[in-house]
Parts: sequence; structure tokens; C-alpha cells
Amino acid sequence: MKGESISNKQMQLFIFCYSIGGYLLFNMGASLKQDAWIASIIAVTISIPLMIMYSRIMYLHQGSNLFDIIEIVFGKVFGKFINIIFTVHAFLLGSYLLRDFIDFIKLTALFNTPSVICSICIGALIIWILKEGIEVMSAWTQFFIRIILLFIILVWILLIPEMDITNLQPVFYSGIKAISKESLKLVTFPFSGIFIFMTFFDYVDYNKESKYIFVKPLMIGGIMVVVFTLVNIMILGGEDYNSFYYVGYEAIKRLKLQGEFQRAEVVVSIAFTIIQFIQISFCVLGVSKGVTKVFNLKNYRYILIPVVILMINFVQIMFKSIMEAMEFTNDLWPSYAFLMQILFPLIIFIVALLKKKYSTNNKEV
Repeated sequence: MKGESISNKQMQLFIFCYSIGGYLLFNMGASLKQDAWIASIIAVTISIPLMIMYSRIMYLHQGSNLFDIIEIVFGKVFGKFINIIFTVHAFLLGSYLLRDFIDFIKLTALFNTPSVICSICIGALIIWILKEGIEVMSAWTQFFIRIILLFIILVWILLIPEMDITNLQPVFYSGIKAISKESLKLVTFPFSGIFIFMTFFDYVDYNKESKYIFVKPLMIGGIMVVVFTLVNIMILGGEDYNSFYYVGYEAIKRLKLQGEFQRAEVVVSIAFTIIQFIQISFCVLGVSKGVTKVFNLKNYRYILIPVVILMINFVQIMFKSIMEAMEFTNDLWPSYAFLMQILFPLIIFIVALLKKKYSTNNKEV
């Protein structure tokens, strides 16, 4: 792993991809119907201080990742215990994303293909790209994200005749309380999931931009996800936005150009497939880095295969149906993610800040 590094811009591209991934396809904030876009704006705004905190944690210990920092801040014994917790959390997040990915493939294309076959194929590709290194993954992402964004913008333009702005009315119909509650859910998923990049942040070349490296991609991604939500609601309407699980897929089905250009939903399918693959790869890398730290291994590549095999097996027993996955997302994940992705990092940030100030004062004395 020595010698591998990525620039600030490459890491920001990773973060941007992660922030927009779920919105490409799913009905994020669906319970609010036509007010879902408002919740997205509030969620992005709330997430900005969180991203500043993530950035500051990494900036206080340049050249380290989250697992290194935890051991520095809490000591080797207690730090190792916390590292195990974060490693398990990264594993659960990756498994959940993989399950969503497999469900989408089975429901829209490979109806009769066993889910384990899809999981093995995806897992093999993840192992390959991570074995090649973070720089290869960065180059691969840079190549595909340009094509994806170009097609998305083109599709938005072509869908303008299908949009009806009255579908956004009445505004604030759900009420402030419901909007606030849904906004907090969106903070826990997908935005605070950006914490996963802290687990392999030791590959970033530090400069002045690193101080707020998480903020810019979140803001740009935030604009994109709000537009995604607005477009889907204007095309489908509030009721259908709530009814359809894969709203991005359903919305683009409305695109028809004089009967000649149809079935354009393949664009969303390909875009989601690529970005979801990248997201899962981030989680597998984070888990591998955590295991490497806990067991004092030299190279994360040695354990990629066992990690992926465990994830594939866990995905098969994680949920019995897509409805169970939705219940988990709505009922259990917000509280759990708040603890792991917001509260724990806040504690780490406070302790790291106090320790840094204490060591600085001792040096001055």
C-alpha cells in the first residue's frame, strides 16, 4: 500500500459520487410526497457542519485514517475495541448497499438469476479493482462519472416536456414536523455515510484544501440530489413518488421521442450500477483497512477475499425481502446511524481537539 496516494480532487470526486448514489434511483424522503425536495435541502444544510467536523478530524492528524486516529486518541487497548465497532459498522453499511444493488438487478433485469450469483460477480469485480489500488479506482471513477453526468443532464433536458410544476404543490403540505423528521433520516442515510472515507483517508495528499475537503463535494452533490428529487416529483407527482421505490427508473420511462427513442431507463440503470459498485467498494476498502489495523496486518489486500465472501454470505441472510429492507431503513437505521456516524465521530473530534490543545500547551511550557 505504500506509495499509493490520491489528490484532494480525486477524494472529493469519490465523496460526490457517494452523496448522489441513492438519489439516482430511490424515492428518498418518499413519505413527504411533493415536499421531499424540501427535506433534501434541509438535510444537506444540516450535513455541512457534520462534513466540517469530519474534515477537521482528519486535518488534526494528517496522514492518518480513522482507525489510526482512534488509537492515537483513546489508546491502543480501548482504541482497538472502538476500531472493531467501526469496522463492523462499515461491513453492515456495505452489506446493506450490496443488498439494495442485488434487489434492483433482480427486479429490473435478471429475474430468474439467483441473487448469490449476482453477488459473486460483483464481489469478484470489487476484489479485482481494490487489489489494483486506490489510484486505479480513482481513474476508473473519473472516466465513468463524466459520461454519467453528461447523460443525466441530457435526459433532464429531454424530460422537460413531461414535467409539471404543479405536482410540487401544495408546498409544505406535510407540515414542518414531518419534514424535519424526514430531513434527519436523510442526514443518517445517505449523507453521514460519507464517514466511510475517513477509514482510508491516509491516501490523500494534504494541502490547504484538505481542511474542508468533505464540504465542497457535499454541496455540489446536494444541488444535484435536490434537482433529482424535483425532476422525479414533477414527472411522477407526489403520490407516485411515494408509491414507486425506484422513482428514477420509473421517471425516465416517460421519455419518448416521436416513438423512436424509448427504453431510456437503461441510462439510469447503468449510472446507478456504476455508482453503487463504487460505493460498495468504498465500504469493502474501509472494512479491510479496519481489519488490517485491528490485527496489525501489513497489507489490506491479503484480506479482501475473506471480507467479500463474508459480505456475500451475510447479504443472503440479511433481509428476506425488499419490504424488510425498507422497514430497516425507516425504523432502525436512523437511530443506529446517528450513533455510529454522528455521535461517535463527535466524541472523537472533541477528544482529539482537547488532546491536541493539551499537547500544544505542554510544548509551549
